[in-house]
Amino acid sequence: MSSEPGTRALGIIPVREADVLSAGGPILLAGRPLLAYTIDAARESSRLARVVVSTDGEAAADLARSLGADVPFLRPPELARPGVGIWQVLQHCTAWSRTSRVTDSTVSSCSKPVTPSGRGAWSTR
Repeated sequence: MSSEPGTRALGIIPVREADVLSAGGPILLAGRPLLAYTIDAARESSRLARVVVSTDGEAAADLARSLGADVPFLRPPELARPGVGIWQVLQHCTAWSRTSRVTDSTVSSCSKPVTPSGRGAWSTR
């Protein structure tokens, strides 16, 4: 994050469909979809100008939308295969943000849904 006071970042939640869904539906933690914790923490942060979920599958996109997340696109196939690094995913989402002019932020922040206790990363403290 920028040290400049008042700077608000683009919050990116990279989601691999296999990380949030099982054959029986969403992966749950304490009765809630695992992804819900990360989305809630991001939406509550005053440090983020906008939060988007970048995912590789329509089922994960539908789950994220049902939890109130913004899912403006699915990642292209070349970024949806195993072995693709997080940097490539973040670069794709940041480039989309700039070309779509959805935020004027030059700063991005990332939190993965497999670490729902990551609330502190986006906290306002």
